Amino acid sequence: MMRDPYPILEFERGDDPAGVLIPMSMRMKLDLAGCRISLDDWQALPPANRHELRAGVVDTELGLTEFKRKLNNALRAANRNQPLPLPDFELMEIRLWKDHCQIPTVVSQIAEQLNVQLDWPSLDMFARYAFWSLARKGRAQRFLSVHKHFCGTESVLRS
Repeated sequence: MMRDPYPILEFERGDDPAGVLIPMSMRMKLDLAGCRISLDDWQALPPANRHELRAGVVDTELGLTEFKRKLNNALRAANRNQPLPLPDFELMEIRLWKDHCQIPTVVSQIAEQLNVQLDWPSLDMFARYAFWSLARKGRAQRFLSVHKHFCGTESVLRS
């Protein structure tokens, strides 16, 4: 069976057992699409639309275009506002976690503080987004949880 490329992370399930908050995978997709929606707009969408948006693959321009189309259609059908554009500085930050060659400083700093290793080039786009998002917010425990999820261990001691 194929691994879900955009899973609901363990801490998200714990914090939101009813599934009413915008999951990290959806926030990544919104960032890639260059937009934001409100929590009220997300919750106004029928569960089937939320699932379809969360499940869609956005690792190609075609996938991203399809995601934007589905998002706009779902919001329109729910009589909600269209997404707001991301501020320029947030658009510029996307390149930090999309770059699979260069680990962002904020990520390497928290990994060092927590004494964990990351093989940044081997991580998929969602894993890089999750590490970057949690590192920039200083969420150490969640960073460790994501490390366990994507790297298979909570802490890898350095030699």
